[in-house]
Amino acid sequence: MTKEEKQTKPDKTTRSSKHKNRKLYTRIKITVLSFLILGILGMLGGAGFAYYLVKDAPEFNPQSFSNLASTTNVYDRNGEFLGSMQTDGNRELIKSLNEVSPHVTNAFIAAEDKNFRNHFGINPLAIIRALYQNFIKGGVVSGASTITQQTVKLVMFPAQEQTLKRKAQEAYLALQVEKFMTKDEIMVHYLNWIYFGKSGYNNVYGIKAASMAFFGKDPKELNLAQAALLAAMLNNPSKYNPYTRLDKALEYQDYVLKEMLQAGVISESDYREARAFDIRSSIVKPKITVTGYGSYPFVISEVEQRAAEKLLTVVKYDSVDDARQALFKGGYKVYTTIDRQMQDAVEEVLGNDKNFLPNVTYTSKTGKKIENAMQQAGASLVDNSTGAVLAIGGGRDYKRDQNNHTTLPRQPGSTIKPLAVYAPAVEKKCCPPALLLMTFQ
Repeated sequence: MTKEEKQTKPDKTTRSSKHKNRKLYTRIKITVLSFLILGILGMLGGAGFAYYLVKDAPEFNPQSFSNLASTTNVYDRNGEFLGSMQTDGNRELIKSLNEVSPHVTNAFIAAEDKNFRNHFGINPLAIIRALYQNFIKGGVVSGASTITQQTVKLVMFPAQEQTLKRKAQEAYLALQVEKFMTKDEIMVHYLNWIYFGKSGYNNVYGIKAASMAFFGKDPKELNLAQAALLAAMLNNPSKYNPYTRLDKALEYQDYVLKEMLQAGVISESDYREARAFDIRSSIVKPKITVTGYGSYPFVISEVEQRAAEKLLTVVKYDSVDDARQALFKGGYKVYTTIDRQMQDAVEEVLGNDKNFLPNVTYTSKTGKKIENAMQQAGASLVDNSTGAVLAIGGGRDYKRDQNNHTTLPRQPGSTIKPLAVYAPAVEKKCCPPALLLMTFQ
Protein backbone atom coordinates (compact mmCIF):
# COMPACT_ATOMS: atom_id res chain seq x y z
CA MET A 1 0.00 0.00 0.00
CA THR A 2 1.36 3.36 -1.00
CA LYS A 3 1.73 6.32 1.30
CA GLU A 4 -1.11 8.17 -0.47
CA GLU A 5 -3.52 5.25 0.00
CA LYS A 6 -2.73 5.20 3.71
CA GLN A 7 -3.58 8.89 4.01
CA THR A 8 -6.97 8.70 2.18
CA LYS A 9 -8.31 5.56 3.83
CA PRO A 10 -10.24 6.40 7.07
CA ASP A 11 -9.07 4.53 10.14
CA LYS A 12 -11.40 2.44 12.32
CA THR A 13 -11.29 4.92 15.25
CA THR A 14 -12.66 7.76 13.15
CA ARG A 15 -15.51 5.64 11.76
CA SER A 16 -16.45 4.45 15.25
CA SER A 17 -16.45 8.01 16.62
CA LYS A 18 -18.76 9.27 13.85
CA HIS A 19 -21.10 6.36 14.44
CA LYS A 20 -21.29 7.11 18.15
CA ASN A 21 -21.97 10.78 17.45
CA ARG A 22 -24.84 9.89 15.12
CA LYS A 23 -26.35 7.60 17.77
CA LEU A 24 -26.00 10.30 20.45
CA TYR A 25 -27.58 12.89 18.15
CA THR A 26 -30.46 10.50 17.41
CA ARG A 27 -31.03 9.89 21.12
CA ILE A 28 -31.00 13.60 21.90
CA LYS A 29 -33.41 14.28 19.05
CA ILE A 30 -35.77 11.54 20.25
CA THR A 31 -35.56 12.83 23.84
CA VAL A 32 -36.26 16.43 22.81
CA LEU A 33 -39.14 15.37 20.58
CA SER A 34 -40.55 13.19 23.38
CA PHE A 35 -40.44 16.06 25.85
CA LEU A 36 -41.94 18.37 23.25
CA ILE A 37 -44.78 15.95 22.53
CA LEU A 38 -45.36 15.36 26.25
CA GLY A 39 -45.34 19.11 26.82
CA ILE A 40 -47.89 19.69 24.07
CA LEU A 41 -50.06 16.85 25.37
CA GLY A 42 -49.72 18.24 28.90
CA MET A 43 -50.72 21.71 27.73
CA LEU A 44 -53.68 20.31 25.81
CA GLY A 45 -54.69 18.21 28.79
CA GLY A 46 -54.29 21.17 31.13
CA ALA A 47 -56.30 23.38 28.81
CA GLY A 48 -59.01 20.74 28.59
CA PHE A 49 -59.11 20.34 32.36
CA ALA A 50 -59.20 24.11 32.83
CA TYR A 51 -62.09 24.34 30.38
CA TYR A 52 -63.92 21.61 32.30
CA LEU A 53 -63.49 23.57 35.54
CA VAL A 54 -64.72 26.92 34.19
CA LYS A 55 -67.20 25.92 31.47
CA ASP A 56 -70.22 26.24 33.80
CA ALA A 57 -68.94 29.26 35.72
CA PRO A 58 -71.51 32.01 36.42
CA GLU A 59 -71.71 34.62 33.70
CA PHE A 60 -69.95 37.83 34.65
CA ASN A 61 -72.46 40.62 35.15
CA PRO A 62 -71.37 43.95 36.67
CA GLN A 63 -74.94 44.50 37.86
CA SER A 64 -74.66 41.50 40.18
CA PHE A 65 -72.19 43.46 42.31
CA SER A 66 -75.12 45.60 43.45
CA ASN A 67 -77.42 42.67 44.28
CA LEU A 68 -76.36 42.18 47.85
CA ALA A 69 -78.39 39.29 49.28
CA SER A 70 -81.41 36.98 49.27
CA THR A 71 -83.25 36.30 52.52
CA THR A 72 -83.05 32.91 54.26
CA ASN A 73 -86.30 32.00 56.03
CA VAL A 74 -86.94 29.61 58.92
CA TYR A 75 -90.07 27.43 59.26
CA ASP A 76 -91.55 25.24 62.00
CA ARG A 77 -92.37 21.53 61.79
CA ASN A 78 -95.66 22.28 60.00
CA GLY A 79 -94.14 24.62 57.45
CA GLU A 80 -95.28 27.79 59.22
CA PHE A 81 -93.01 30.82 58.94
CA LEU A 82 -91.02 31.57 62.12
CA GLY A 83 -88.70 34.35 60.96
CA SER A 84 -85.80 35.39 58.74
CA MET A 85 -82.10 35.23 59.35
CA GLN A 86 -80.24 38.48 59.39
CA THR A 87 -79.29 38.97 55.74
CA ASP A 88 -77.54 42.29 55.40
CA GLY A 89 -77.76 43.24 59.06
CA ASN A 90 -76.51 46.82 59.22
CA ARG A 91 -75.35 47.37 55.65
CA GLU A 92 -74.65 50.82 54.29
CA LEU A 93 -72.78 51.33 51.03
CA ILE A 94 -69.91 53.55 50.07
CA LYS A 95 -69.72 54.82 46.50
CA SER A 96 -66.04 55.76 46.32
CA LEU A 97 -62.83 55.42 48.30
CA ASN A 98 -63.12 59.12 49.14
CA GLU A 99 -65.67 58.03 51.76
CA VAL A 100 -63.11 56.06 53.78
CA SER A 101 -59.88 56.94 55.52
CA PRO A 102 -56.69 56.18 53.52
CA HIS A 103 -55.72 54.01 56.49
CA VAL A 104 -58.62 51.70 55.62
CA THR A 105 -57.51 50.84 52.09
CA ASN A 106 -53.86 50.58 53.15
CA ALA A 107 -54.71 48.29 56.08
CA PHE A 108 -56.91 45.96 54.05
CA ILE A 109 -54.40 45.70 51.22
CA ALA A 110 -51.59 44.98 53.70
CA ALA A 111 -53.66 42.32 55.45
CA GLU A 112 -55.28 40.63 52.46
CA ASP A 113 -53.42 41.31 49.19
CA LYS A 114 -50.10 43.16 49.30
CA ASN A 115 -49.78 43.18 45.50
CA PHE A 116 -53.35 44.32 44.81
CA ARG A 117 -52.38 47.46 42.90
CA ASN A 118 -50.04 45.59 40.56
CA HIS A 119 -51.53 42.17 39.72
CA PHE A 120 -54.07 41.40 36.98
CA GLY A 121 -56.62 39.68 39.21
CA ILE A 122 -54.70 36.60 40.32
CA ASN A 123 -51.31 35.92 41.87
CA PRO A 124 -49.67 33.05 39.91
CA LEU A 125 -46.89 32.49 42.48
CA ALA A 126 -49.40 32.30 45.32
CA ILE A 127 -51.52 29.87 43.28
CA ILE A 128 -48.52 27.59 42.69
CA ARG A 129 -47.69 27.69 46.40
CA ALA A 130 -51.29 26.92 47.35
CA LEU A 131 -51.52 24.06 44.82
CA TYR A 132 -48.36 22.52 46.30
CA GLN A 133 -49.66 22.83 49.87
CA ASN A 134 -53.05 21.44 48.91
CA PHE A 135 -51.41 18.53 47.06
CA ILE A 136 -49.28 17.69 50.10
CA LYS A 137 -52.30 17.82 52.42
CA GLY A 138 -54.60 15.99 50.01
CA GLY A 139 -57.28 18.68 49.91
CA VAL A 140 -57.97 22.40 49.67
CA VAL A 141 -56.28 23.71 52.82
CA SER A 142 -54.60 26.82 51.48
CA GLY A 143 -55.96 29.60 49.33
CA ALA A 144 -54.27 32.14 47.10
CA SER A 145 -57.11 34.61 46.79
CA THR A 146 -56.43 38.18 45.81
CA ILE A 147 -58.85 40.94 46.82
CA THR A 148 -60.33 40.65 43.33
CA GLN A 149 -60.90 36.91 43.79
CA GLN A 150 -62.38 37.47 47.24
CA THR A 151 -64.78 40.02 45.77
CA VAL A 152 -65.83 37.53 43.08
CA LYS A 153 -66.36 34.89 45.77
CA LEU A 154 -68.53 37.21 47.87
CA VAL A 155 -70.61 38.44 44.92
CA MET A 156 -70.94 35.46 42.60
CA PHE A 157 -70.57 32.41 44.85
CA PRO A 158 -73.00 32.79 47.76
CA ALA A 159 -72.48 29.16 48.78
CA GLN A 160 -68.71 29.77 49.02
CA GLU A 161 -67.82 26.08 49.05
CA GLN A 162 -64.10 25.33 49.19
CA THR A 163 -63.43 23.20 46.08
CA LEU A 164 -60.88 23.19 43.28
CA LYS A 165 -63.60 23.83 40.70
CA ARG A 166 -64.92 26.86 42.56
CA LYS A 167 -61.38 28.19 43.00
CA ALA A 168 -60.71 27.87 39.27
CA GLN A 169 -63.96 29.64 38.38
CA GLU A 170 -63.17 32.33 40.92
CA ALA A 171 -59.79 32.98 39.27
CA TYR A 172 -61.33 32.93 35.79
CA LEU A 173 -63.95 35.52 36.75
CA ALA A 174 -61.37 37.63 38.58
CA LEU A 175 -59.52 38.08 35.28
CA GLN A 176 -62.74 39.35 33.70
CA VAL A 177 -63.45 41.71 36.59
CA GLU A 178 -60.02 43.29 36.18
CA LYS A 179 -60.80 44.00 32.50
CA PHE A 180 -64.05 45.83 33.24
CA MET A 181 -63.32 47.57 36.55
CA THR A 182 -60.61 49.82 37.93
CA LYS A 183 -58.74 48.88 41.08
CA ASP A 184 -60.62 51.55 43.04
CA GLU A 185 -63.98 50.20 41.83
CA ILE A 186 -63.01 46.68 42.86
CA MET A 187 -61.92 47.93 46.29
CA VAL A 188 -65.22 49.79 46.76
CA HIS A 189 -67.22 46.63 46.01
CA TYR A 190 -64.94 44.60 48.27
CA LEU A 191 -65.39 47.01 51.19
CA ASN A 192 -69.17 46.93 50.70
CA TRP A 193 -69.42 43.13 50.65
CA ILE A 194 -67.05 41.90 53.36
CA TYR A 195 -68.43 40.37 56.56
CA PHE A 196 -67.27 41.65 59.96
CA GLY A 197 -69.14 39.24 62.22
CA LYS A 198 -71.67 40.39 64.77
CA SER A 199 -72.33 43.53 66.78
CA GLY A 200 -74.77 42.46 69.46
CA TYR A 201 -76.71 39.92 67.45
CA ASN A 202 -76.73 41.97 64.23
CA ASN A 203 -74.64 40.75 61.31
CA VAL A 204 -72.33 43.51 60.12
CA TYR A 205 -71.52 43.79 56.40
CA GLY A 206 -69.43 46.46 54.75
CA ILE A 207 -66.89 48.97 56.01
CA LYS A 208 -69.43 51.72 56.68
CA ALA A 209 -71.64 49.55 58.87
CA ALA A 210 -68.59 48.11 60.65
CA SER A 211 -67.16 51.54 61.38
CA MET A 212 -70.48 52.69 62.86
CA ALA A 213 -71.15 49.43 64.73
CA PHE A 214 -67.78 49.07 66.43
CA PHE A 215 -66.54 52.67 66.73
CA GLY A 216 -69.64 54.82 66.25
CA LYS A 217 -68.06 56.92 63.52
CA ASP A 218 -67.96 57.33 59.76
CA PRO A 219 -65.21 55.27 58.01
CA LYS A 220 -63.59 58.49 56.82
CA GLU A 221 -62.87 59.33 60.48
CA LEU A 222 -61.16 56.05 61.40
CA ASN A 223 -57.63 56.37 62.71
CA LEU A 224 -54.81 53.95 61.93
CA ALA A 225 -55.36 51.70 64.95
CA GLN A 226 -59.09 51.36 64.29
CA ALA A 227 -58.63 50.68 60.57
CA ALA A 228 -56.03 48.00 61.33
CA LEU A 229 -58.34 46.33 63.85
CA LEU A 230 -61.18 46.13 61.31
CA ALA A 231 -58.77 44.67 58.75
CA ALA A 232 -57.64 42.12 61.34
CA MET A 233 -61.22 40.97 61.93
CA LEU A 234 -61.59 39.71 58.35
CA ASN A 235 -59.24 36.79 58.93
CA ASN A 236 -61.79 35.23 61.29
CA PRO A 237 -64.72 37.46 62.37
CA SER A 238 -65.70 35.16 65.25
CA LYS A 239 -62.19 34.67 66.59
CA TYR A 240 -61.26 38.35 66.37
CA ASN A 241 -64.55 39.93 67.48
CA PRO A 242 -63.60 42.97 69.61
CA TYR A 243 -66.52 42.42 72.00
CA THR A 244 -65.66 38.86 72.91
CA ARG A 245 -61.97 38.39 72.02
CA LEU A 246 -60.33 41.78 71.93
CA ASP A 247 -56.94 40.45 73.07
CA LYS A 248 -56.83 38.06 70.10
CA ALA A 249 -57.98 40.84 67.78
CA LEU A 250 -55.20 43.13 69.01
CA GLU A 251 -52.60 40.42 68.34
CA TYR A 252 -53.69 40.26 64.71
CA GLN A 253 -54.00 44.04 64.55
CA ASP A 254 -50.30 44.19 65.37
CA TYR A 255 -49.59 41.85 62.44
CA VAL A 256 -51.53 44.18 60.11
CA LEU A 257 -49.65 47.23 61.39
CA LYS A 258 -46.30 45.49 60.87
CA GLU A 259 -47.29 44.57 57.31
CA MET A 260 -48.20 48.22 56.68
CA LEU A 261 -44.86 49.31 58.12
CA GLN A 262 -42.99 46.84 55.92
CA ALA A 263 -44.93 48.04 52.87
CA GLY A 264 -43.87 51.61 53.62
CA VAL A 265 -47.39 53.05 53.92
CA ILE A 266 -46.82 54.05 57.56
CA SER A 267 -43.75 55.19 59.48
CA GLU A 268 -42.19 53.77 62.63
CA SER A 269 -43.72 56.60 64.66
CA ASP A 270 -47.14 55.87 63.10
CA TYR A 271 -46.78 52.25 64.17
CA ARG A 272 -45.86 53.14 67.76
CA GLU A 273 -48.69 55.67 67.99
CA ALA A 274 -51.23 53.12 66.74
CA ARG A 275 -50.00 50.52 69.23
CA ALA A 276 -50.24 53.03 72.08
CA PHE A 277 -53.79 54.10 71.18
CA ASP A 278 -56.41 53.05 73.76
CA ILE A 279 -58.66 51.25 71.33
CA ARG A 280 -60.64 49.52 74.06
CA SER A 281 -62.20 52.80 75.17
CA SER A 282 -63.03 53.75 71.56
CA ILE A 283 -65.19 50.65 70.98
CA VAL A 284 -68.88 51.46 71.42
CA LYS A 285 -71.48 49.18 72.98
CA PRO A 286 -73.55 47.21 70.47
CA LYS A 287 -77.07 48.37 69.75
CA ILE A 288 -79.49 45.59 70.58
CA THR A 289 -82.67 45.26 68.56
CA VAL A 290 -84.74 42.26 67.59
CA THR A 291 -85.65 43.54 64.15
CA GLY A 292 -84.92 40.79 61.64
CA TYR A 293 -85.28 37.89 64.07
CA GLY A 294 -89.00 38.57 64.44
CA SER A 295 -90.94 37.15 67.37
CA TYR A 296 -88.58 34.24 68.06
CA PRO A 297 -85.04 35.66 68.33
CA PHE A 298 -83.65 32.83 70.48
CA VAL A 299 -85.00 30.21 68.07
CA ILE A 300 -83.70 31.92 64.93
CA SER A 301 -80.26 32.63 66.41
CA GLU A 302 -79.91 29.00 67.53
CA VAL A 303 -81.05 27.71 64.13
CA GLU A 304 -78.54 30.04 62.50
CA GLN A 305 -75.68 28.50 64.49
CA ARG A 306 -76.82 24.89 64.00
CA ALA A 307 -77.49 25.34 60.28
CA ALA A 308 -74.06 26.92 59.73
CA GLU A 309 -72.37 24.00 61.49
CA LYS A 310 -74.40 21.56 59.39
CA LEU A 311 -73.44 23.30 56.16
CA LEU A 312 -69.81 23.21 57.21
CA THR A 313 -69.91 19.41 57.30
CA VAL A 314 -71.96 18.98 54.11
CA VAL A 315 -70.24 21.58 51.92
CA LYS A 316 -66.54 22.45 52.04
CA TYR A 317 -66.19 25.95 53.46
CA ASP A 318 -63.17 27.87 54.66
CA SER A 319 -64.78 28.42 58.08
CA VAL A 320 -68.08 28.44 59.94
CA ASP A 321 -68.25 32.19 59.24
CA ASP A 322 -68.31 31.45 55.50
CA ALA A 323 -71.11 28.96 56.13
CA ARG A 324 -73.03 31.66 58.02
CA GLN A 325 -72.62 34.06 55.12
CA ALA A 326 -74.04 31.42 52.80
CA LEU A 327 -77.09 31.23 55.05
CA PHE A 328 -77.46 34.98 55.30
CA LYS A 329 -77.26 35.58 51.56
CA GLY A 330 -78.24 32.30 49.92
CA GLY A 331 -82.03 32.50 50.11
CA TYR A 332 -82.35 29.10 51.83
CA LYS A 333 -85.47 27.65 53.41
CA VAL A 334 -84.64 26.07 56.78
CA TYR A 335 -87.20 23.67 58.25
CA THR A 336 -87.01 22.90 61.98
CA THR A 337 -88.70 20.61 64.52
CA ILE A 338 -90.09 23.62 66.42
CA ASP A 339 -93.82 23.48 67.15
CA ARG A 340 -95.11 27.04 66.89
CA GLN A 341 -97.95 26.59 69.39
CA MET A 342 -95.60 25.16 72.02
CA GLN A 343 -93.07 27.89 71.27
CA ASP A 344 -95.76 30.54 71.80
CA ALA A 345 -96.65 28.96 75.16
CA VAL A 346 -93.02 29.07 76.30
CA GLU A 347 -92.64 32.66 75.12
CA GLU A 348 -95.78 33.63 77.06
CA VAL A 349 -94.49 32.13 80.32
CA LEU A 350 -91.03 33.67 80.03
CA GLY A 351 -92.45 37.02 78.93
CA ASN A 352 -94.72 37.39 81.97
CA ASP A 353 -92.89 39.34 84.70
CA LYS A 354 -95.35 38.06 87.33
CA ASN A 355 -93.73 34.63 87.07
CA PHE A 356 -90.39 35.94 88.33
CA LEU A 357 -88.86 37.89 91.19
CA PRO A 358 -88.45 41.67 90.85
CA ASN A 359 -85.25 43.01 89.29
CA VAL A 360 -82.41 43.67 91.72
CA THR A 361 -79.25 45.75 92.01
CA TYR A 362 -76.10 44.11 93.38
CA THR A 363 -72.31 44.21 93.35
CA SER A 364 -70.49 41.46 91.46
CA LYS A 365 -67.44 39.55 92.71
CA THR A 366 -65.23 41.89 90.71
CA GLY A 367 -66.72 44.91 92.46
CA LYS A 368 -68.84 46.05 89.52
CA LYS A 369 -72.28 47.41 90.35
CA ILE A 370 -75.02 45.61 88.42
CA GLU A 371 -78.22 47.62 88.26
CA ASN A 372 -81.74 46.41 87.57
CA ALA A 373 -80.60 42.83 86.99
CA MET A 374 -83.27 40.51 85.66
CA GLN A 375 -83.83 37.01 87.00
CA GLN A 376 -83.23 34.70 84.05
CA ALA A 377 -84.67 31.38 82.99
CA GLY A 378 -84.28 28.84 80.23
CA ALA A 379 -86.59 26.13 78.97
CA SER A 380 -86.62 23.55 76.23
CA LEU A 381 -89.35 21.11 75.26
CA VAL A 382 -88.10 17.86 73.73
CA ASP A 383 -89.98 14.91 72.25
CA ASN A 384 -88.40 12.03 74.17
CA SER A 385 -89.37 9.48 71.53
CA THR A 386 -87.55 11.26 68.68
CA GLY A 387 -85.25 13.80 70.34
CA ALA A 388 -86.92 16.59 68.36
CA VAL A 389 -86.68 20.02 69.99
CA LEU A 390 -90.23 21.41 70.03
CA ALA A 391 -89.63 24.75 71.75
CA ILE A 392 -86.72 26.87 72.98
CA GLY A 393 -87.00 29.41 75.77
CA GLY A 394 -83.58 30.99 75.70
CA GLY A 395 -84.35 33.82 78.11
CA ARG A 396 -86.81 36.46 79.22
CA ASP A 397 -85.73 39.44 77.11
CA TYR A 398 -83.45 39.12 74.08
CA LYS A 399 -82.82 42.85 73.97
CA ARG A 400 -81.25 42.76 77.43
CA ASP A 401 -79.50 39.40 77.35
CA GLN A 402 -78.67 37.43 74.20
CA ASN A 403 -77.27 34.44 76.11
CA ASN A 404 -79.29 31.34 75.32
CA HIS A 405 -79.96 29.88 78.78
CA THR A 406 -80.99 26.53 77.32
CA THR A 407 -77.46 25.91 76.04
CA LEU A 408 -75.41 28.06 78.45
CA PRO A 409 -73.38 25.76 80.75
CA ARG A 410 -74.29 26.21 84.42
CA GLN A 411 -73.46 24.38 87.66
CA PRO A 412 -76.72 22.54 88.40
CA GLY A 413 -76.10 21.88 92.10
CA SER A 414 -78.79 19.83 93.83
CA THR A 415 -81.28 20.49 91.05
CA ILE A 416 -79.70 17.59 89.16
CA LYS A 417 -80.69 15.07 91.86
CA PRO A 418 -84.24 14.40 90.60
CA LEU A 419 -82.81 13.48 87.19
CA ALA A 420 -79.48 11.89 88.10
CA VAL A 421 -80.29 10.29 91.50
CA TYR A 422 -83.97 9.92 92.35
CA ALA A 423 -85.35 9.06 88.90
CA PRO A 424 -82.76 6.30 88.22
CA ALA A 425 -83.45 4.87 91.68
CA VAL A 426 -87.18 4.68 90.98
CA GLU A 427 -86.52 3.27 87.49
CA LYS A 428 -84.31 0.51 88.94
CA LYS A 429 -86.93 -0.13 91.67
CA CYS A 430 -84.37 0.52 94.35
CA CYS A 431 -87.06 2.26 96.34
CA PRO A 432 -90.75 3.05 95.85
CA PRO A 433 -91.91 6.54 94.82
CA ALA A 434 -92.77 7.27 98.49
CA LEU A 435 -90.47 6.02 101.25
CA LEU A 436 -90.44 6.94 104.93
CA LEU A 437 -86.93 7.10 106.31
CA MET A 438 -86.70 6.91 110.08
CA THR A 439 -83.98 8.96 111.74
CA PHE A 440 -82.90 7.95 115.21
CA GLN A 441 -81.14 10.27 117.63
